Amino acid sequence: MNDLGRVGLEVLEIYGAVCNRVLRVAEAALPEPQFKAFRRLVLDEFGEQGAAKQVKRLFKLSTGNGQERNGVAL
Repeated sequence: MNDLGRVGLEVLEIYGAVCNRVLRVAEAALPEPQFKAFRRLVLDEFGEQGAAKQVKRLFKLSTGNGQERNGVAL
């Protein structure tokens, strides 16, 4: 994997960690039905079909099934 690919994977890793923290805060603050709707919205916008897909495209990472590239889990 080239340097650009490694940077892309690092960006996605940071991105995923931040998204998880946002979801944990929302889970603590919202009633369950509202949290489920919020989680779905966040994952739609920022997940594999949203911004993460754009980041992968920008760094020329695999966008096939969203699971791995060159044996590295995304």
